[in-house]
Amino acid sequence: MATHQTKSDGELNKESNSVTNGIRLLELPDADRKPELRRDVTNLSIDQTGLQALLPSCMQVTFADRDVEALYKSYYYKERRRDLQCFLMIALFFAVFAIILQCFQQSDYLVTKILILAVIGLVNTVVLVLCRFFHHRLPSFTWFILPYITWFLYYLQVVCDGLLNNVSSKSGDFLPWFLLGTYMTYVFLPLRVQYCLLLNVVALGGHVIIAAVAAQFNDHVANEVGIIKKEV
Repeated sequence: MATHQTKSDGELNKESNSVTNGIRLLELPDADRKPELRRDVTNLSIDQTGLQALLPSCMQVTFADRDVEALYKSYYYKERRRDLQCFLMIALFFAVFAIILQCFQQSDYLVTKILILAVIGLVNTVVLVLCRFFHHRLPSFTWFILPYITWFLYYLQVVCDGLLNNVSSKSGDFLPWFLLGTYMTYVFLPLRVQYCLLLNVVALGGHVIIAAVAAQFNDHVANEVGIIKKEV
């Protein structure tokens, strides 16, 4: 009994000497395993694989127990589903704003422009209602595709609004809405960072293509105007 008490005191002293800022390094029997950290009752470890190696050391902490990590990810994604509603509301606000602006413009295809934006806004509304009031009934695979659908609808209405107005004069107006979409992708979408990066790379490529097409269109219009002036 005394021997057991002495051993326990020795282990406590050993652990107390390794305490640093509330984090304790644990002695593991397997030397090949990564050192673990203990914060309260959760075992943590240092992960330097993949993109984590590029992060600061304070951000390389991960769960040592895979089951605990899976449980935390499940909780995290369920909480982020509420943020998806914020993304949808902002996209819906943009659709309404674009439709109102179209109503004050004179165009030969005004009804077509408003109809296209209204259809996109209606789809946003349906998705928002599903996420808001029927989220308990949606199957799990639906939550996997909803963030991508939401992202696509937002950029679709941004591009449609600019192209329907006038690509020659509105190419620069894409940038603020694209930057807003980039920010919302990281903040509101329940996706991992690498997927957010991939989506934003696609958005960046789309903006570059639109800007290039708009520049060529401007050059063509300028040449046509110059030829007409010379003929006059």
